[in-house]
Amino acid sequence: MKKSRFLGTIFGCLLMLSGSLVHAVLFTDDGSNISMLDSNTGAVLNSFSTPSVPDTRFTGLAFSGSSLFRVNGIDAPLIAEFDAITGALLNTIPTPFDDPFVAEGFQLGYGVTSFGSTLFIGNSSTVFLLDPSDGSVFTQWNPVLAPLGGMSFNPATGTLFIIDGTVDDPNAPPPDLLEYDPITGGFLGSVDIDPLVWPDLASLAFDQGSLFAASFNFGLIYEIDPSTGDLLNQFSGLTAIGGMAGGTLVPIPPALWLFGSGLLGLIGIARRKKAA
Repeated sequence: MKKSRFLGTIFGCLLMLSGSLVHAVLFTDDGSNISMLDSNTGAVLNSFSTPSVPDTRFTGLAFSGSSLFRVNGIDAPLIAEFDAITGALLNTIPTPFDDPFVAEGFQLGYGVTSFGSTLFIGNSSTVFLLDPSDGSVFTQWNPVLAPLGGMSFNPATGTLFIIDGTVDDPNAPPPDLLEYDPITGGFLGSVDIDPLVWPDLASLAFDQGSLFAASFNFGLIYEIDPSTGDLLNQFSGLTAIGGMAGGTLVPIPPALWLFGSGLLGLIGIARRKKAA
């Protein structure tokens, strides 16, 4: 009984430590590399070379909780799915856009809707809802915006947020944040974004209720209040960001389990020596 209690305590502690490694993360894509950032501090936690065709222009990025989806902004109208930790390519699916020139300015989003797991892809003319496993189209609608500067699904409200940004002019008026019904495309409202935010926003990401927008040319990430558009925080010092996604990552901590296994092994050796 004492031994089983002791082992239970050890593994219980390991599970508690494992739970503490849950990270609210952001993924950024500069066209050549994808970086995973701590969304509270902006610190880089991991990075790897993009597993699909490099593209220094706008790229769409979406995170499912374990996989990342990436679409090139031009030249290759395909969506690549890859492991969010290792970057290993898992799958490719077609986009509903056949013309690669129409594909420029693609944005991606991911969420769970009445269709189930749903991948959103859109540009300034059309938003498609896709099955993330094979790219089949659930439905489509036409947003009221120009041009599309970022798209992200808010799991807290079940709605889709879009920025009408990507204007490369610091003197331009700040972009608007627009909210849509993800299934019907019904327009639900908009807010003006804080004028301190640069207008060249190329991507948008929700992360545990927080909303982040990224500047394409200046390597800045802004945290924005989705209900008011107010600027809450910002990170700098990053390279140009063509795509961004966010979410909660619960990594399997192999070092932690190795530590636990080693600890139990040392305890077993000590017990055998004591018994001898």
